[in-house]
Amino acid sequence: MTKKLKHWTYQNVTDFLKENKFDYGGELADGTQMWITYLEHDGPDRIVEVKPISGVYTSKIMNEMVRMSNIPLAEWREWGKDLFEGN
Repeated sequence: MTKKLKHWTYQNVTDFLKENKFDYGGELADGTQMWITYLEHDGPDRIVEVKPISGVYTSKIMNEMVRMSNIPLAEWREWGKDLFEGN
């Protein structure tokens, strides 16, 4: 993959997760939020831990959220391409 995920804010991440059938599932003791999707056909549910921040996430944190979501990286990039064009 040549492009890194960058310029993603908390609002971008949660909007993307909502559009991919994730719901807010509560907050952990450290303020991290759980975003959960309930899969059909006996598949395992997916939980993405999202720490609300005021800036943008690092590539490392974004890659971890992509991994937890089990949504292909290409879909994250496609969703964000218009938002971050030119950045």
